[in-house]
Formats: sequence, structure tokens, C-alpha cells
Amino acid sequence: MDLKKGDIFFIERKTALGRFINWAQRLLSADGEAIYNHSGIIISDDGQTLESLDTVRSHDFVSRYRGLNALVARPLAPHKVKSDAVDKVVAVDFGKKYPWYRFLILVLPFFAKYIDNGRSVCSELTAKYLYYAGVRHEFYQGTTPDKLVDEASHWKNYNVFFEGVV
Repeated sequence: MDLKKGDIFFIERKTALGRFINWAQRLLSADGEAIYNHSGIIISDDGQTLESLDTVRSHDFVSRYRGLNALVARPLAPHKVKSDAVDKVVAVDFGKKYPWYRFLILVLPFFAKYIDNGRSVCSELTAKYLYYAGVRHEFYQGTTPDKLVDEASHWKNYNVFFEGVV
């Protein structure tokens, strides 16, 4: 897999939490479908990630997600713009604690726009990067992994170059 700094990824986790996230996403989605329930950003050409877990931190994509279903997309923006956007998100968010209370966005997305203390769930972190990179039309609060997957799969601003088992 040819991962590049600025790529985005989505993971299907079949845990109880992953199933709950997908249930909530299906309630809100226009197409009634949701497969992927986690997202993140590739922050280096060697496949290091930035993702919101218990804290915002980095992992090796392939070793962390080997055996899981994934979708990986490349935003269609100049490399320098994507690189600067990645660096900005890393500088602002790395090390922040996970905002568990924001799980309410899954069932009450309207409030997500107004309840924000600067911490993001995984999909909001990814959407914030895409906003900074100039390929997303709106800011990030309240975005779900499913919404981002639909955008990456159907909008002209992305190239989905991998979907399958890592």
C-alpha cells in the first residue's frame, strides 16, 4: 500500500463500541448504511497515523490495523497544502484527551456545532484536517466517520485507492 502524508483512512471495528457507532450512524445517514466507524490521518510517507483514541496519538497504520477492513483515500490537493494542514492538526491536537461526552454527536448531531472545547473525536479530527487542506466545504464539528466515507467515495476531491483487508 502506497501511503502518503495527507491520506485519510477509515476502519471497520467489529467491537461492541464499533457496532454502537455504526447503529447510530445508520440512523442519521442519507443512505441508511454505515460500515466504517473509525477514521484518521496518515501523517508521514512511512504510514504513521494521527488518530483520536484515548488521546490523540500516532501509530503505524499497517501493524495496528492488519486484518481489519479499511478504506484509504487521498485528498486531491497540492502536496504542500496537505502537508501544512497535517502539521497544523498535529501541532494543535497531538496529546489531547479523547472527548467521550462528544459521543452524543452520534444521536444529537445538531448540538455538536455548539458544544466544543477544542477536543475532537476521530472523525472530527479527520474533518478538521480536510477543512484545513481545502477539500471539505464545512468545518468539522459533528462529522461522523460514515459522513466522511460517503464524501471520499462520491465527491470529486478524493481518490479512494484502497478498500479491503489491511
